[in-house]
Amino acid sequence: MSDRHANYIPKHIRREETIMEMPSPEYNEDSEHDFKSFDDEVPLQNSRFSFVSGEDEHELPNRTLVKRNGAATVNVLEDRYAQGTMELIKALQDNEPEEPFWEDLRRLDLQQKDLPTLNRLDELCYRIEALDVSNNHIAQLAGAPTTLRRLNISNNCLNKLKVDDNEVDSLDGVLELDGLLKLSAKGNKIKRVDFQGAYLERLTELDLSDNEIHSVRSLDTLKSLETLNLDENELSTFSFGRVSKVKQLGLNRNRLEKLDVSSFPRLETLAADSNNLSSLSGIAKLKHLRVLSARDQHPASGIFDTTSFLANADISELYLSSNTIPTLSFPEDNAGNTTPLLNLQRLELASCGLRTLPDKFGAVAPNIRSLNLNFNALKELRPLLNSKKLARLDLAGNRLSRLRRNVLVLAKVPSLRAVDLRNNAFNVGFYPPPSADRRVSRAGLCISIDDDNVSLVSGEHSLLEQEAEQQRQPQHLVLPSADDDRDRAYLARLDADTALRRRVYEMLVAGACGGVRALDGLALRRDEAMRRDEVWERLVGLGVVVRKKSRP
Repeated sequence: MSDRHANYIPKHIRREETIMEMPSPEYNEDSEHDFKSFDDEVPLQNSRFSFVSGEDEHELPNRTLVKRNGAATVNVLEDRYAQGTMELIKALQDNEPEEPFWEDLRRLDLQQKDLPTLNRLDELCYRIEALDVSNNHIAQLAGAPTTLRRLNISNNCLNKLKVDDNEVDSLDGVLELDGLLKLSAKGNKIKRVDFQGAYLERLTELDLSDNEIHSVRSLDTLKSLETLNLDENELSTFSFGRVSKVKQLGLNRNRLEKLDVSSFPRLETLAADSNNLSSLSGIAKLKHLRVLSARDQHPASGIFDTTSFLANADISELYLSSNTIPTLSFPEDNAGNTTPLLNLQRLELASCGLRTLPDKFGAVAPNIRSLNLNFNALKELRPLLNSKKLARLDLAGNRLSRLRRNVLVLAKVPSLRAVDLRNNAFNVGFYPPPSADRRVSRAGLCISIDDDNVSLVSGEHSLLEQEAEQQRQPQHLVLPSADDDRDRAYLARLDADTALRRRVYEMLVAGACGGVRALDGLALRRDEAMRRDEVWERLVGLGVVVRKKSRP
């Protein structure tokens, strides 16, 4: 026994007395266990008894010591037991008076013990597999042993329950917990859910993601539900009566072929990426809808009806990347007039096969602040002319070839602060290939766009801001911010012709777009680009750069 535990034995035990030791039975970690009900009598296992005189007390095992003193039994606990709550220890003493080794318990019945918590139970009884703590005052499961396979916690005060990443295949055991506010059972084996007759009237958050659910019934009985996450399941249909309070709905990575969300009148955020949807029904009636994401759909017909996803004029963020949209069409009213999208501020249409934008794009959506058109086949930017509030524009990997013409278009968007034109015909070879490590660089760049302003921060203090901005969109839909040091080293090795073309490119953007502060993932080096050297004088002579007249 360690010196720490030897020194801990109180003085009133260190006398020439007889102390009883009950060693634990053999324990096989790989053995199978037959679970009986809590009412079944569990036979006592054979125990061996040995008697140790007081002079050999340092050989006592590192366990609970039991001293007989007349009719009284005094439990002397190690310091790790003393850290547990007094209520739990008292309940264990009352319930298991003949068991000196609590860590060997496999089944434990602590019902009606006035317990407020299970804190430290995982240290005192770390092999428990069947636990009954019904009819107590427990408000959370912190301290429940990880070895549990069966748990009865009915008639308690639970308001949060988290049973993630287990082998749970049914919610039947929690449907009567009427005090629950939050329930998370993601990463389990649940196949169907039926809330008919459930008492979860106070439940506000429900996370059943990453299961095998193919059927959800009676969701409308959850009267207080505000957040529902059913990502990564097997749902092919999703239809209910009126679910009045749900604001956040996650249906990513299911098998949905049809979706009608008109039964969610308070819906604010809908995420339905990676399904089989060709259209979306019911969103025109959702007056509170602000964020809609329907990336990467695989409809059986092969046709993606863009107008059905644009049918709500109140949406402020729309993410439709990785869908087949060769031509973007806006919805029209009964008179044939295009419906303006005045609230739309973020639009993501990356990797959609887009060849052209509608001529009235800027007029229909004049308040867009962030537009991602990466990895398409666009050749012309004129439809962006009326985008008066556009601050961030991603156009990497398109078919843009006429540099001066496209820069003139960008010059007429005075609100523009960041533009990414990498991997287009006019800047091939200008930059080193993106690093295989997509983590944000300490010399990287962050463009932050909120409702009121646009800010650009560089250096290591912006790491968290960069990560947050890049996590808003999947990595395969945006190019990472470039590393300034790595770019300068690459530029120093460029051949003279390519270096000159890059200088011209940067001069055109810097000269025409006075508000741009970030170009192609780097802070725009305006002073370096516009320095008056031989190259600058030559370009002035060619009419590429206009010399500003000096004031008299």
